[in-house]
Amino acid sequence: MAPAGTAFTRDIHEIVAQTVDDTPTTVLSIPISEEKVVYAAGLIMCFTLTLSAGAIARAETAFVRRAGANITRSAAPRLDLIRSTFGNPQPALDLVATIGTQSIDVVVTGKAGQTLRWHVSLTVDQTA
Repeated sequence: MAPAGTAFTRDIHEIVAQTVDDTPTTVLSIPISEEKVVYAAGLIMCFTLTLSAGAIARAETAFVRRAGANITRSAAPRLDLIRSTFGNPQPALDLVATIGTQSIDVVVTGKAGQTLRWHVSLTVDQTA
């Protein structure tokens, strides 16, 4: 039980990763213990190595892990593309509830034939 007055804990997770091609890649995995409600929000940037194209987006969603149960995502992530100079298809991002590891995973998908550098900053608020 959390001390009186403590509603949640906040952690900030930051990672720099690289993808080659358009294969979905987990770049960040955050384990979630039982009896937690979690809100995750992040800023994601991806760029070609030469900085000739790039994108910036925000993402947010919520997760729940009940006692004795698997983690579930409460709703599809809200993704707001702030700016992109990539042509279609755009690089992609998903916030996933992964049952095998009981974690929130940040999964990114680059572009065919391109190497992209990803900068992810994810703030995770969870009930104490």
